[in-house]
Amino acid sequence: MFTVTPGAHTRLGGVFIVLQPPPSGQRLPGRRGARGRCRCLQQALRFPTGSSIPPGAAPGPAPQDGGGAGRARGRGRKGRPGRAEPGPAMGVTVEVHRVYRYPFEQVVASYLRKYPSPMDKHVTAVETVEEKTDLSTGIVYRRRIATCKNVIPEILRKVSALKVPNIHLEEESWLNMQKRNMSMKTHCLTWTQYASLSEESVFRESLENPNWTDFTQKGRISVTGAGLLNRVLEAFAQSFLKQGVKKGIKIMETLLQEQCG
Repeated sequence: MFTVTPGAHTRLGGVFIVLQPPPSGQRLPGRRGARGRCRCLQQALRFPTGSSIPPGAAPGPAPQDGGGAGRARGRGRKGRPGRAEPGPAMGVTVEVHRVYRYPFEQVVASYLRKYPSPMDKHVTAVETVEEKTDLSTGIVYRRRIATCKNVIPEILRKVSALKVPNIHLEEESWLNMQKRNMSMKTHCLTWTQYASLSEESVFRESLENPNWTDFTQKGRISVTGAGLLNRVLEAFAQSFLKQGVKKGIKIMETLLQEQCG
């Protein structure tokens, strides 16, 4: 049951709703019970979350924002809510920001010899398959292929394509020594029909200290071809990548300490 108090307000579904009673002698429209009363209250004025609403505020027309919860749900027959349109593939993301307190040149040199490493046995090989320099800009382009062990647990390998011993990643990088930055893009060459994995990373001279290096990375994983296992595999991949990020940072710090002291 709802008790309507003149001028009172409450929060429903992330918005504030001013509760106004119906005119004297008029019954609430809709079905009996709380559902009917709620339908009536939904005609009241809505304020965005966090707005200050003085007691006794008068209702007004709903904001014309081109959308809203009711419109997003759509309408079926006789004005009843219809079924929502299917949204895009969900996927998961992993974001990293790290400041290495070492010069850009040394950080890049350590990154390029980061793998293979005894500190991370999942990456078994990294091969440079292409390298060239743009003479007009001085930018060095590299394309490398990394071979990694398949870490998906056996219990999740229901799809035959997931039952492979290794997976391969391709990394492209653009090193600009004049501007002291290196951008990278990485994607998975394995399981392309079932999943997509992509990363974008940047090393650049820190604005805080020119002798430091900022590192940012954003990775996204989306699994679409494993049926009911899609979300399970995404959650596993997200957890594994987070662990990999921690290992990668630890390896970098170790190499930089060995190189720079």
